[in-house]
Amino acid sequence: MDKYSSTNVPPVDGYCDVLNYGVYLTRFFVDYTLYGVQHHIGSGVFAVLQERRIMVPRFAKNITLTIQAAALPFVWGNIFQESYTTVDQRCFLSWGVTFYPVVKSIPCTSPGLIKEFFSNGLFIPTDFFNRPHSV
Repeated sequence: MDKYSSTNVPPVDGYCDVLNYGVYLTRFFVDYTLYGVQHHIGSGVFAVLQERRIMVPRFAKNITLTIQAAALPFVWGNIFQESYTTVDQRCFLSWGVTFYPVVKSIPCTSPGLIKEFFSNGLFIPTDFFNRPHSV
């Protein structure tokens, strides 16, 4: 078999990347199993207009991404959680404010086109004001 054939592409490491445009502190965790051993990797805390990336080894399985936002100092809440069976390059954009955080998956190949993802408003999506709220 030709070692340069497109069917002979070696697996590559993946990652989870989060860009924070939210008016809050955020952090995220990636959990995965590698050769039967559980791993729990954290991004550390980061503020608005910052980005963090956690690398995921190419043979990792049972991958879970959890993104959190700080509602108050030392009070964290999950704003996004998703599980994956295989490694890939995954990118996410977090925006909003502490009482209305939003996370959206974005293409990793177009970080310069972030404004496309803010068609509904930068910090508070406009649909927030158009839905019924309880008082």
